[in-house]
Amino acid sequence: MTEKRLRLGGLLQRSKRTPRTYWSQNDFVRGRPKPGSLWWVRSLADDAAERYRHSQGPWEPAQVTRFFVELYRSARSAEDFVIQEYIEPRVAGASVRARDFLLSEGVSGAAERMLRGGGFGDMVASYRGSLAWRVSRDAVHVSQAEALTEAHRSIPTEENALWEWIVDADGRVFHVDRKPLEAGFLQEVPHLAPPAHWLLGRSTKPREAELTLPDTSIRNLAMLREPAVVRIARGSPLAHLCHEAVRRGCTVVLAVQ
Repeated sequence: MTEKRLRLGGLLQRSKRTPRTYWSQNDFVRGRPKPGSLWWVRSLADDAAERYRHSQGPWEPAQVTRFFVELYRSARSAEDFVIQEYIEPRVAGASVRARDFLLSEGVSGAAERMLRGGGFGDMVASYRGSLAWRVSRDAVHVSQAEALTEAHRSIPTEENALWEWIVDADGRVFHVDRKPLEAGFLQEVPHLAPPAHWLLGRSTKPREAELTLPDTSIRNLAMLREPAVVRIARGSPLAHLCHEAVRRGCTVVLAVQ
């Protein structure tokens, strides 16, 4: 069983705000999805580059069926994919909880440009359950500011996890992924005000290799070949690239826009 499958299984156990999820094509068919409904076919591959490269959907049920027919014809394993309800995003983003601190960042529409594309969103932070600070970069329309706040409030109170979420047009919050984190993902917890720069991962070591990147785009993933100090000029501390860098033993120094 892949790490991604274990993560999604853990998400379903920890949150009741998840999209409908089917672990196999047979389960999907038995669920009798309505014609015109939309679905993602998500990769469960262990290799991060493969997961981030893979994007199938949103598809109607007949398109999902055709995808799996082609899988069987090519002798690929259908167990490497999960079928998840597509939620049209009004606002989307991610949240990280570390000790008594909770940070959320979001954008209007899909979070792709923030989580994979090297962009950044508006932020809201809480410390010990109380609002600590906000940052507006015009990434969330002023009429949708409350949607970001609702997503922030929806995050469970367990420690050390990175959550991805979507808010739909009706204001409903859906949790779509959860990544357990080692303690220390945030080296410094900025509970009074936004930081001068983000420090992620372990502390730096003398004579450690350094890598400079223009942004947090996932296209830079192949550059993370060894533990290093990764200095990034722009992007989100909650981007997939930052998470992968910390997982691989890197220290991330991210400039704040």
